[in-house]
Amino acid sequence: MTPEQLRLVVVLYVSALVPLGLIPWLQYRRIIPTWSIRIYLLSFLLCAAGWEIWFTYGLLDGDPVTDRRAAILNEWIPIHLNWVLNSLGDAGVVCLLGLYWMWLCCGRSERVFRRWHWGGFAILLGWSVGQNMLVEMYLYHDQLSVGKTISWAPLVPTGPWFNPTLFEFHGRTITFQNQVCWVIMPPILYGLVLWQVKRGENLQSSPRAIPATERFDNVHFDPRTETREHRINVAQYTCPECDYRIRFTTHDFLRSEPYSCFTEKQKILADTLRPLDLGNEEDFFEFLCPGCQLPVRVVFWPDREFAMGCYTYELVTVVELPAPRCG
Repeated sequence: MTPEQLRLVVVLYVSALVPLGLIPWLQYRRIIPTWSIRIYLLSFLLCAAGWEIWFTYGLLDGDPVTDRRAAILNEWIPIHLNWVLNSLGDAGVVCLLGLYWMWLCCGRSERVFRRWHWGGFAILLGWSVGQNMLVEMYLYHDQLSVGKTISWAPLVPTGPWFNPTLFEFHGRTITFQNQVCWVIMPPILYGLVLWQVKRGENLQSSPRAIPATERFDNVHFDPRTETREHRINVAQYTCPECDYRIRFTTHDFLRSEPYSCFTEKQKILADTLRPLDLGNEEDFFEFLCPGCQLPVRVVFWPDREFAMGCYTYELVTVVELPAPRCG
């Protein structure tokens, strides 16, 4: 195996398998939006059905990948695994990373995923086409070079019948057919994201009472850790509407009287949706999400008394009411 062939195998497996483990972990840790895993799966299916399966097997007027590359690569990347690995890499490294570049370059604002943003789309398109050119020149040039016939595919409608060479760079060619899919895919991907975000907003528009574990990364507070270990108990709330993250400590809910930022109608709705269990001495604190003004009530109760009048606390329920809409 040559160094270039080894590089291809390593890059392909890493780009396919790392996102496969990393994206669910980021989702579990609530570091990425809740729609990310769905976009990842949809992107995988689109890339697979859109061109990867067709390119791999040469289904329509094309050569299968086994005829377009060295025999050693067919051993390390079996044909039936080829389209799976490439589709996973497309979905993770290209699609989701492209969305990350959009968010980063547009001021880390979630608004770019709520309404079509031409600047953000230009970043996504540039990333998609740019990375594909590098792949064609330095990773798959032997499989995609002039003289190798690539199948027609749904997202490559021109097929092998119209495939001019766009330019050459250091003896490596960039052809029209290999770029078409990554010109068509970005607007489809962006449209899917806008649809998923809008769908999520519609689902989140009704009042709800859910277990605190669905919104907080920690629900147990023990004041003894602060006095004995000098370690502050912290819990992070992630807003389902805008993914804004807010941190709370024990002192945020240990008040002589509950502080309410709700209107009278919101108080009645929250009390009706999740009445307090006064027998268990339940209490609550409230806040408005700084990102979208979502009204939130957090119900907690004294879990265990470890000294006279001193308790550990547990967050029990989160009550979320519809955020006010402007205009």
